[in-house]
Amino acid sequence: MNVIEKINGSLMKHASLSTDIGLFYGKTGVAMYAFHAAKAFSDHTLQTLAEKMIDEVVEHLEKKESNLISFDTGLAGIVFGFEYIARNGFISPVGENAFAALDDRIFHEIIISDKIPLGFSGIIGCLFYLYPKFLHGNPNSTSFRYFQRLAIELINRLSQEIGGSEKIFTEPPAFNIQWELPLVLFILGKMHKLNFFERKIRRTAEQLSLHVLTVYPKLHYNRLYLLFGMKALTHLSIDGWDDHVSLLEKNISMDKILHKELKCRSISIKNGIAGISLICDYLSATDPDNQFTISYGELEKKISESDYWAPQVADNIGLLHGHAGMGFALLNKKFNTLKK
Repeated sequence: MNVIEKINGSLMKHASLSTDIGLFYGKTGVAMYAFHAAKAFSDHTLQTLAEKMIDEVVEHLEKKESNLISFDTGLAGIVFGFEYIARNGFISPVGENAFAALDDRIFHEIIISDKIPLGFSGIIGCLFYLYPKFLHGNPNSTSFRYFQRLAIELINRLSQEIGGSEKIFTEPPAFNIQWELPLVLFILGKMHKLNFFERKIRRTAEQLSLHVLTVYPKLHYNRLYLLFGMKALTHLSIDGWDDHVSLLEKNISMDKILHKELKCRSISIKNGIAGISLICDYLSATDPDNQFTISYGELEKKISESDYWAPQVADNIGLLHGHAGMGFALLNKKFNTLKK
C-alpha cells in the first residue's frame, strides 16, 4: 500500500468520527482534499467521502450556531473552503449571496471586536478568507463593496498590531507554517495586486521593512519561508528588499532542510515536509528562476518512512497537521492540483 492509499484509507475510516467541522483540523479541509483525490484517481469512494463531509458540515451549522468566526477553526475557513470547492466545480456553483448570512456574522463579529489576534485565527486568516472574494467577485456588487470595507478595517488593524509587536519578527525554533511574519508579507502582497488598497499596503510594507531587513533566520527552512513571504512584495521595489531576498536565496540549502533540519515526524503542512513542499511549489509557479524544489519521490519517501505511522500514534484527519494536508501536498506535486 502506497502512502496516498494509506492516507485515503485512514480518512475514510476516521473522518466522519471527528466533531471538528473547520478548515484546518476538520471536515471542511477533508472535503477539499477528498474532492481533488477523487478526481485525480477516479475514485467513487473518495467522492462519496467528500460529499459526506459537506453534508455533515452543513448539518452541523443548521443544528448549532457557531460562535467561532476564525479562518482556522470557524466560519471564515468554512466559507473559504466551500467557495473553493464550488469554484473548482466539485459542487454546483454557488450564487453571489450563497453565504450571505455567514458573511454577515463574520463582518459583525470583526467590526464589534475590540481585539482581534494577528494569526490564522484573526486578522491574517480573515484576509485569506476575503482574498478570493475580491479575485473572483463582481466589483459592481453591493457585497463587493461590503468586503472592501471589511478589508480596510482589517488592514488598518494589521498595521496597528505589527507596529506594537516584536514577536512576529522572532524566528521560531523550528519550521512552523503559522509564523506570522511570512504570512503577513504574503497576504499583503496578494492583496496589493488586487489594486484596491495600494497606498495603505505600501505604507504598511514600508513600516514592516525596517524590521524585516534585519531578520536573517538561523535555520534554512525558516529562511525559505521568509523568502516566500518577501517574494510576494518584491514588485513594490522597497529599498533594500531585493538585496535581502538575494541574501536569503544564496544561503538556503535544500539538502540541509531535507536531511538535517526536518526530523522523522516532521511531515505535516504545519511543521514539516508537506508545508515545505507547498512553499517550493508556489515559488516555482510564480518564479521561473526558482531553484528550491522537492521531488515527488523525496516527499513521498519522507512521509511514508516517518514513524508517525506507528500504531500508537493517534489518527489526525486535518489539513494543517494531518492526513488531508499531507495528501494535498502529494497531489499537488503529482498532478499540480492547487491551481485556483
